[in-house]
Amino acid sequence: MLKKTITQLFILTIVISCIFLANGLILAWTSPGSNPPGSNVSPPINTSVTAQTKSGSLLSSSDIRAPIFYDQNNTGYYVDPASTSRLNYGVYDNLYSYGWMQSPIFYDANNTGYYVDPAGTSKFNTINLGGVSKNAWPEGGGSSISVYQCPKIIYTYGCYGWQNGCEGQITTLGVCRYCSGGVWIDYSCSYLGKMMLQ
Repeated sequence: MLKKTITQLFILTIVISCIFLANGLILAWTSPGSNPPGSNVSPPINTSVTAQTKSGSLLSSSDIRAPIFYDQNNTGYYVDPASTSRLNYGVYDNLYSYGWMQSPIFYDANNTGYYVDPAGTSKFNTINLGGVSKNAWPEGGGSSISVYQCPKIIYTYGCYGWQNGCEGQITTLGVCRYCSGGVWIDYSCSYLGKMMLQ
């Protein structure tokens, strides 16, 4: 009988101790003062259709994907990787295009006094064509000669002496001569442009 009583008292002591321990744990936890995102609780990021704003940075150890990324301050600027994007200003270490690239004018980033205007006037410091660099046209200090192309006219015999015949040649002379009925006749050649001399 005594042994049974001791056993019951032992079990009752354990139960009472567990009740006090559980009560202490419950009292130690303080519930939030309001539902998220009020009070001290931030809403979890979830898959709902409701827009969410995160105060801190969003970092990913893998990747971040979206069909389009908008500027938070001005949604008129955006990046749509699979379509058209619009940026206010961009600085690139390298820029490469697989398709076409267009602009009304292209400026030198280091000196906007130099530019390429495909539909107007362009300005270069030095241009290199075929390994030859030039920084001025002939009128700017270089030397040049005018170049002409003469027509091809069938030469007829009967004239004496050698003349600059009209044989379709490119020449520095503005006229060529062909023989007709024993008489040399002058013929104007077409102006092609200027050739720069080294």
